[in-house]
Amino acid sequence: VSGDGHGNATARITSGLPSGCAQYSRAEVTRASDAVRVAVYNHQPTGNVACTAIYGIVTHDVPLGGGFLPGMSYAIEVNGMRQTFTPR
Repeated sequence: VSGDGHGNATARITSGLPSGCAQYSRAEVTRASDAVRVAVYNHQPTGNVACTAIYGIVTHDVPLGGGFLPGMSYAIEVNGMRQTFTPR
């Protein structure tokens, strides 16, 4: 997680793509006080589509919004994985 010095933060998130047909779709951010939750979604075609069985990864910068105070510890949870960050 990085900050811009004005209270805004961005998380660089690497997520998995379970097949050659899967594509990153979106990330939804919710915040409650000092905790941020990010849900990352992929799009997978439906129907009778032949896909390679290659697991891929993709990285995106996801804006977390503003109001983050320098030196204060925050929790971030991305698809169930939790860690903390402290803006500078």
